[in-house]
Amino acid sequence: MKKLLFVSTAVLGLTISLSLTVAHGQTSIYYPFPDSIATWVNAEYTYTPPFGPPILTSVTNYCMYGSDTIINVNSYSKIHFCGGAYKGATRDVSGKVYFVPKDSLNEFLLYDFTAQQGDSLKVYNEYNPNSAFLADLQAGYVDSVLINGNYRTRINFDVGAWIEGIGSTTGLFAENWVNVSNWIHDLNCMSENDTTLYPTFSTGQCSLTLNLNEDKNNLTYSIFPNPFSTQTTLQTDNLLHSATLTVDNCFGQQVKQIKNISGQTVVLSRDNLPSGLYFVRLTEENKIYTDKLIITD
Repeated sequence: MKKLLFVSTAVLGLTISLSLTVAHGQTSIYYPFPDSIATWVNAEYTYTPPFGPPILTSVTNYCMYGSDTIINVNSYSKIHFCGGAYKGATRDVSGKVYFVPKDSLNEFLLYDFTAQQGDSLKVYNEYNPNSAFLADLQAGYVDSVLINGNYRTRINFDVGAWIEGIGSTTGLFAENWVNVSNWIHDLNCMSENDTTLYPTFSTGQCSLTLNLNEDKNNLTYSIFPNPFSTQTTLQTDNLLHSATLTVDNCFGQQVKQIKNISGQTVVLSRDNLPSGLYFVRLTEENKIYTDKLIITD
């Protein structure tokens, strides 16, 4: 893990930017970063290695409401904490997305969707919404992911990936590496203009509710056995619509997906997955329910 220039947001303000698919190359059509209506649901989990259960510690929701601002003669799209304060503003310049934090006139590179494998990038990152720094990243292999019938460029890192027009799978501003302090950042949902694009395409915007206790009141389900070594069963009695089940590893990388779930029982096989901690996510229309999985030998 490499870091540069540890600073607070306040200091920055004074000084101065899904489905699992086979690999494809970069696409010829570019899908720009949102500039009107969009939502990002960001979660942070803590865990105790090697098999401690992940604990949801915080959720931060960011929203674009379609409002613009002019900073240093350039036009930007405003981002707010959903229903709350102004966070900052972004602009997309030919595939490079820049970010200006609140109380600042200086922009930082947030994403570069033109990057090629091996490129060195210095980008704006956050530990949490109140602690920002500039980070050195190196782009991994570049492929594409199919979303709503169209391929979008995906730039992979040691942890997570950047998806064109969506952001980072570790969260809108969150770091793309293994965190030694035993927390995990995750983009749980991203939607644009009443359409959910990540983690799976569906109609409707992302639900801003991620608290497991709240969501389980609306969906009764259990996973047993858990931990498991060969296979486990998800049992539910309240699926109202066709759902999608995805499994992510502790680095935020999707490793398994089952679509069109409509019955009450889903058998999940280990296949070739290594032992460790995983997150299971059940997406039903615009609602998302998450839980942990532990695979043992």
